Amino acid sequence: MLKLIISSYKILLKNLYFIILFSLPLIILSILNVYFVSAINSNNWISGFAYLTTIAIPFVASATDISIYRKLFRFNIINPLSSIGAYIRYFLGYYGISLVGTAPMFLINSISIKLGLSPLSSICIATIGNAFIGFAFMARFYVILPLIIQNKLPSLKEFMLYTKQSYLKWVLVAT
Repeated sequence: MLKLIISSYKILLKNLYFIILFSLPLIILSILNVYFVSAINSNNWISGFAYLTTIAIPFVASATDISIYRKLFRFNIINPLSSIGAYIRYFLGYYGISLVGTAPMFLINSISIKLGLSPLSSICIATIGNAFIGFAFMARFYVILPLIIQNKLPSLKEFMLYTKQSYLKWVLVAT
């Protein structure tokens, strides 16, 4: 597992230039979104743009991820919308896994607040707790995403074979 993590970072560093290049539209859209959401005034155009960017960011993020994966996998076609089915499966899979993986954080945070802890203490405890619950879940299930991009959906048996590692190793990957 450690070899896989080291290999992943080597690939990341080796390809950092085009990853940043492909991520520029998403970064610019995110900066504009933060600016317009924080500067909302009575201007309908600005508030409309802020809401539009808030809705568009997840779709652009999925397209960016798919493009980067396809470039890393050396696909002939890098266009994320060349396979609409794969794009939709990736989008739903990514956000489904993310929602389930971050749910423990919200649960731990609300329980901590109800127990009388300060909001800062609660969010710290929730973040640490989520690293051992939600992030380990996300690390394990994100293995599916590169397969979706290659139009391969593993069966449950294949998925269990891909992710057959101990819980502690998945926590290491998550942290």
